[in-house]
Amino acid sequence: EHVFLMLFGADGIHKKTVRISDGTQTGVTLDIPRCVRLAFEYDAAVVLLVHNHPSSALPSPEDVAMTAQLKNAFDAVRIEMREHLVLTNDACYGILSGRIIDEKPVRSRT
Repeated sequence: EHVFLMLFGADGIHKKTVRISDGTQTGVTLDIPRCVRLAFEYDAAVVLLVHNHPSSALPSPEDVAMTAQLKNAFDAVRIEMREHLVLTNDACYGILSGRIIDEKPVRSRT
């Protein structure tokens, strides 16, 4: 798994995308203070977290807990965390919105 933090200004202009963590096939750890520092460094008003899943687009309980912790950290400094997207080859799930955002039909691999 790989995790990216996308940083946007108050005007909605993309400022920077930073690869903030690399994990294993089963999980990833996140340095929350580093994420907040990066948002301040690039003067971000809005952030978006994106990471890939090698299998299911559904988030793990650890993903949901990590998202809540990160959102609380950004809320404390008045930076909007818009979403945490989990991407696979076939789907995109928004943890904060609690739903699959996009899903491709499963293709036969014969």
